[in-house]
Amino acid sequence: MLHKGGNIKDCSNYRTIALISHSSKVLLVIILNRLKFKIEQELSDCQTGYHINRGTIDMLFVLQILTEEVRNSDQEMYITFIAYSKAFDSVKHNHLFKTMDVMGFPKHLIKLIAGLYSGQRAIILWDDKKCEFFNITEGVRQGCILSPHLFNIYTEQIMREADIDQLGVNINGRNLTNLRYADDTALMSDNITSMTRILHRVDESGKKAGLKMNAKKTKANPESQVDRQKSVLKELKTEKTLLNLINARKLKYVGHALRNHRTSLMKTVCEGRLDGRRRKGRPPISLVTNLTTACGLSLHQIAQKSQDRAGWQQKVRSSIATANTASGDADR
Repeated sequence: MLHKGGNIKDCSNYRTIALISHSSKVLLVIILNRLKFKIEQELSDCQTGYHINRGTIDMLFVLQILTEEVRNSDQEMYITFIAYSKAFDSVKHNHLFKTMDVMGFPKHLIKLIAGLYSGQRAIILWDDKKCEFFNITEGVRQGCILSPHLFNIYTEQIMREADIDQLGVNINGRNLTNLRYADDTALMSDNITSMTRILHRVDESGKKAGLKMNAKKTKANPESQVDRQKSVLKELKTEKTLLNLINARKLKYVGHALRNHRTSLMKTVCEGRLDGRRRKGRPPISLVTNLTTACGLSLHQIAQKSQDRAGWQQKVRSSIATANTASGDADR
């Protein structure tokens, strides 16, 4: 066990680390390679933890677009960020293997993984004193390359059993109820009653699987204000240049998002609209509006052209070069 900070006398401030032999690591790599395709099939596109070419930036992108849509319409959106207590340490082994069986993972691989976890025992040595050996029946092994993926499978089943697909925020005909990165989860809904039901169902489903929400780390509807530092930018005369640079990075990312076949969620959010009418008056400038203006293309055209990676990169460079030239002429 490793001390991760805080009071050394508090047991919750220690993290268990699995020491795995080199031969076992080779076997684990083989098992993971045989599981990858099935894992990709089973996991929702709302889960971005431990995926190649996917991460927290994808979920932040989705949240930004959704927030802009809500501000431009007469709809509301409630978001609750939840975290579990000792999430990775609370996975019940038997429940995990049953979950994999229900999802249709190959039985011989399930038995192989179960064999790696069976018969685990531990003993605690403290101040030259030992306790009795005890069996380990919960927790995925931290330090094992399989563990993050096993945990994703575990939490995927929790969300399925919560049965919240008919709730949430409706965008482009799809009900979006959650965004996840491993154990960090954002639950969302368009009204407080629905949000309460979602939270209750996820909590109950998690408890059945042994995962309990951490009340201290669970936050509802956080708001933040971004200081754009406009006066500083104007004094330095770099406002337009910086905006062009920011737009270039956004265009590159959106091209990647729309090109990646695993980003159907982001495509839905970018191209869809929330139910309800738009607010009266001029709508605020949104991320999508900024991007379409920067490159002179519609969102549909961006989606088409971004499929050619090299061509899209050239389009981004030419658009930003044109914008910089226009900014320079305006300054003169």
